[in-house]
Amino acid sequence: MEFFKGFEGTPLDTVVAAAELRAFARGGVLFTENDAATELFVVVSGRVAIANRSIDGRESVVALMERGDLL
Repeated sequence: MEFFKGFEGTPLDTVVAAAELRAFARGGVLFTENDAATELFVVVSGRVAIANRSIDGRESVVALMERGDLL
């Protein structure tokens, strides 16, 4: 994971120790627009679609996150 390449020893150990592995069902919501950013997500497996819903209810995928990506 590119973000963690510069980390050695204590900083990376701290991140790993605080990490919590969670699984999300297909179609599950991790966060919604305007939520306070209180968590860092790392995609371990699978894919995460970042989508935007229009006023008329249509959903558009604006990004697709894959293994190793941060959001």
